[in-house]
Amino acid sequence: MIKNVVFDIGNVLVDFNWLGVMRGLSFTDDEIRKAAGLIIGTKYWDNLDAGIMPEQEAVDIMKGLLPEIADKLQAFWEHLEETIQVYPYSDGWLKGLQERGYKTFLLSNYPKTLFQKNEKDQFTFLPYTDGRIISSYVQKLKPNADIYNCLLETYGLKAEETVFIDDKKVNVEGAEAVGIRAILFDNFENVNAKLEEMLAEK
Repeated sequence: MIKNVVFDIGNVLVDFNWLGVMRGLSFTDDEIRKAAGLIIGTKYWDNLDAGIMPEQEAVDIMKGLLPEIADKLQAFWEHLEETIQVYPYSDGWLKGLQERGYKTFLLSNYPKTLFQKNEKDQFTFLPYTDGRIISSYVQKLKPNADIYNCLLETYGLKAEETVFIDDKKVNVEGAEAVGIRAILFDNFENVNAKLEEMLAEK
């Protein structure tokens, strides 16, 4: 029986609209391609997620690799919190689960400075969570087993009573490897239906 529902944040509860912010800062299409190849899903972003590199150090490295758009890269990082937009369903989804007696948690790879900004100004769903494990705070990354075990141990959860929702297959598989049931996120309607099927199981 499922008692705990764990959510990734990016592309599950919030939209990570980095492309829109770059366009708003007048990046050309070629500059967007170069910047995205350097920033999104790279070792520099992973280092920020893991909490092992100061943000400005990572930015300075990127600026050094693309000096022709150094000013735009700096501006992008200064506007990074604007890339995050909470989906309309997120607050009600978590609140509804809590009202039905389920515990809700966050488990996300997330840079510390960005999380702190979003936590303060944008994450309206936080009141409807019972706990969270954020990679940069614990210096552990999905899909490694230690971050899932950190969640279970920190909050005294049983893996077989827990379901995890994430938009990346590798992270879903990481959860399943430690005994947590998992759902790959594609859209709210599909995932909510799958979740309800699991919650109905006895």
